[in-house]
Amino acid sequence: MSIESLSFHDPNTGRFVKAKLKSARLIEGVVELTFGVPYDIDGEVLPTPAVLESKRATVSIGPRAAESVG
Repeated sequence: MSIESLSFHDPNTGRFVKAKLKSARLIEGVVELTFGVPYDIDGEVLPTPAVLESKRATVSIGPRAAESVG
């Protein structure tokens, strides 16, 4: 599995937003992803949407998936 960026539709602005992955850590079965500054499809830097306010996202994964990530 390879993650380079996060893309989603921001309902507040109506724009499609993309943020590049800055780092990823696996801690006790939880993957912590840290994203950079969000931008739209035209490359314009956007205000950070609430979903990326902390610039971090966490995902819990099972032990088998954790083995393949590590």
